[in-house]
Amino acid sequence: MKKIAFILFAALLSSLMTFAAPSSRQSSQEPDLAFTNQAPEAEFFDVYLKDVGINKIKVVKILRSYLEIDLKVAYELVQEAPIVIKESMPAEKAKELQKELTEVGATVELRTPKPKK
Repeated sequence: MKKIAFILFAALLSSLMTFAAPSSRQSSQEPDLAFTNQAPEAEFFDVYLKDVGINKIKVVKILRSYLEIDLKVAYELVQEAPIVIKESMPAEKAKELQKELTEVGATVELRTPKPKK
C-alpha cells in the first residue's frame, strides 16, 4: 500500500514539475508579450471624486487651489460627489491632485477620457 501511494505521489510530483518548467519553445531571447503589449501612459485623465470623506473643508480648499474656482463652486462639487471634478486634466497635475485629496481622506479615481465623437 505504501509503495502504491509513493508511486502515485512521485507521478503527481513529476507532472507538476513539468507543468511549472519553462517551455522549450520560448527562448530567453524573445521578449515577454505581457510586458511589450502594455498601453502607453495616458497624457490626460478625468478626475473622478468618488467620496469626500470626513474632511470636506480640506477637500474644498484643495479643489479651489487646483481648479482655480470660487468657494461656492468647490463646495457644490463636494456636495455632489460622486462626480467628475475635472475632465482632460494633464496626467502629472491629475496625479498630484489625487495624492493630495487621498491624503485628506477623499477617494479619487483617475479615468482615461472618453474619445469625443
